[in-house]
Amino acid sequence: MLDNEALDIVSVVTRADLHAEVVIEAAKKNVKGIIAEKAMATSAAEADAMIEACEERNVKLLINHPRRYHPVFRMAKEELESGSIGRLTSMRGAIWTFLIHNGSHLWDCFRYFAGDADWVSGTLVGAVSGDPAGYGVVHFRNDVFALADVATMQGTNMQLHGTDGMINIDMFSPGYTRTTYDDVISAGPDRPAYQFRPRRIKEMKLTPPPLTFTTPMQAAILDLIDCIEKNNQPKSSGHDGLAALEIGLAFHLSHANQTCRVRLPLKDREFRVVSR
Repeated sequence: MLDNEALDIVSVVTRADLHAEVVIEAAKKNVKGIIAEKAMATSAAEADAMIEACEERNVKLLINHPRRYHPVFRMAKEELESGSIGRLTSMRGAIWTFLIHNGSHLWDCFRYFAGDADWVSGTLVGAVSGDPAGYGVVHFRNDVFALADVATMQGTNMQLHGTDGMINIDMFSPGYTRTTYDDVISAGPDRPAYQFRPRRIKEMKLTPPPLTFTTPMQAAILDLIDCIEKNNQPKSSGHDGLAALEIGLAFHLSHANQTCRVRLPLKDREFRVVSR
């Protein structure tokens, strides 16, 4: 196909262990854009080679992390950036099992809201061969902590905790809920300083998604076309796919070293985990 057709866009939907080979070959044939499924690859070295092959030929590489294209996540990000819950301090996220195949979505969402991570500490659970479930902590360069549960949850659930409130995203509920808090209650004769004084809820607001919107998969393809025409990088680029992959790989490395912190980006670019 690559030899005989003048293709504009190639969609790579193979198993993860074939992503690198197919993407690199497509880039060599000078297609204009590639949309590849996650997990992007099985090692950082493979992902590095995919990015290099595409950048050498100005081929736009989009990794399919669809929540970046979903209006609920986009609106929640805008809400966070508006300062309505104060400064982001921590996140909690849960997604169904498989640290790299499904976890890739969670790692990308964490990065979408908090930026680049700098270390991971985690443990695998259950049958730890292949791409298992796991729990752990991801720390970000802006000092935000994320607690990750990739073992017990059906679906996707995220909480963004700020100094003045919280944003909750639950895939089984429409939109997202923002909770804001009153100012800290000061100590007094009836509330001595040693007494626990939680901040009271000031407001809870559900923000629903638009009645109509472009589905995430369609939005991703439109983003890729726009990037080809305007020479921009996709909202979910190869670099984003690599960063999400490295977080998942770091869980495996941390588990192998008694949950020690694994620094990012990974030094061991050849460490490999095959997900489906």
